[in-house]
Amino acid sequence: MSTPTLTPDDAAALLRDLAATAAPATKCPQDMASRVLARRRRTRVRRRLVVAGALTLVAGSLAAGTWVGHSRYFGYYEPSATMAPTINAGDTAVLDKTLTPQRDDLVLVTVTADGAPFDALKRVIGLPGDTVACPATPEGSCDGVEVNGIRIDDAYLAALTTKPFPATKVPADRLFLLGDNRAESSDSRNWQPLPPTPIKGVVVEIRRPGQAPEAVPGAPAHERPGNNLIDPLGPVPPASVQSVAPTP
Repeated sequence: MSTPTLTPDDAAALLRDLAATAAPATKCPQDMASRVLARRRRTRVRRRLVVAGALTLVAGSLAAGTWVGHSRYFGYYEPSATMAPTINAGDTAVLDKTLTPQRDDLVLVTVTADGAPFDALKRVIGLPGDTVACPATPEGSCDGVEVNGIRIDDAYLAALTTKPFPATKVPADRLFLLGDNRAESSDSRNWQPLPPTPIKGVVVEIRRPGQAPEAVPGAPAHERPGNNLIDPLGPVPPASVQSVAPTP
């Protein structure tokens, strides 16, 4: 059986028929290319946003981890009433760890009792070379604490009184500390004068729940944090205090 021979015109017609038959299966919408390009652009944008967000999160975490412990200010939550009414249980003291303690300053000090260290807020009453006493009256009470024979102004104590205690000469490079709640406080009357090296900072501000921050009653004026960052509550590097000047 012989194979039919196609003329050039027949071959062209056959190719046109085949192309027309295949066209419905291969035809794409006119905007298909633009759709693909737009999808690719959206994918690239999403990837860039994800990468930028991840970098921001990492940078923020690194900054936060680097900053903690580097502010001059830190907070301390008062758990007891030994500093009442100046600082009550539940108040927060904001401390500056760069200051050298002065007379009447409130300081955070680390004390060891019964073999266990603990932190406590106390007020600086005597500096090196001072003599601190609360002499007894004939009735057995004490009219007020004296430093070098002069009664101190402790109006911040309100109506609280102090039990008599004998005169103590503050050694060189030591501080005599008392709690403002003299009836409940354990302090230099029990511990003896302390070196300033365990002092972590000086209180510059008191923050009470639901109230505006306030300065420390009876203490020297110090720069307060304002909008400066304050380290979280908890362990902090020790203050830069290494020594205190003796009383002239």
